[in-house]
Amino acid sequence: MNGAVSRRAVLAAFEAEECPADGVVGVDIVEHAFEGYFILRCDPEDESVAAAIADAIGIGLVTEPNRTVRAADADVYWLGPDEWLLRTPSESDATRIGLLREALEGHWFALTDLSSGMTRLTIRGDAARDVLAQGTTFDLDPRTFGAGQCAQTVMARTNVLLGGAGDGRTFDVIVRRSFADHLLTFLRDAAHDAGYRFARESA
Repeated sequence: MNGAVSRRAVLAAFEAEECPADGVVGVDIVEHAFEGYFILRCDPEDESVAAAIADAIGIGLVTEPNRTVRAADADVYWLGPDEWLLRTPSESDATRIGLLREALEGHWFALTDLSSGMTRLTIRGDAARDVLAQGTTFDLDPRTFGAGQCAQTVMARTNVLLGGAGDGRTFDVIVRRSFADHLLTFLRDAAHDAGYRFARESA
C-alpha cells in the first residue's frame, strides 16, 4: 500500500442516474464537491475584526440573523450572534484562510476547518420547492424565505443549512458528508414523480 488517499464526491454513486417524468426533468440535483467550510467565531462588535475579515477574504460578516452574503466565489452564513460559516471555492484554499488567521491575530477568534466533513447540494428546477418540502416542515415559500436568507433546520431527519435564491426554484443545502448519501437517496425518491437529474460540479 502506498498510503495515498483518494477523494470521492458523495454524488459519484448517483450522478449517472437520470429519471425524467414523461420526458420532463423537474429538478436538477447538483453537488459542489470539495469546497472549503470553516466555522468562524469572533466578536462582531469589534470593528477592527470586521474590517480585517473583509480585507482577508473579500467579503464581510453578516450580522442580521439567518442571512447570508455572497461574494464572487465565497459565502458567509450567519449561524449565531458570534458564529458564521464561511464557504470558500476549494478545501485547499490555504492562502485565503492563512490571510484570515494572520489578519485576526491578536483578536479573540476561533477558526475551525470542517472542509472534509461537509458538502453542498444545489436543488433547482420548477419542482425544487415541492421536492424539498417532502422532507421538512420549514416554510420554503419565497415570500417567507427570500434571497439572502439562510436557516438551520432538519430535512429527512438530517441537520442541514438551507440557503435560498428567493425565486422558489433554487436552493442550496449544506449537509455533513456522512449524511449526504442518505439525503441524496431521499431527494431521488422525492423527485421521482417530477423527474430528476444528478450532476456534479467540482471546485
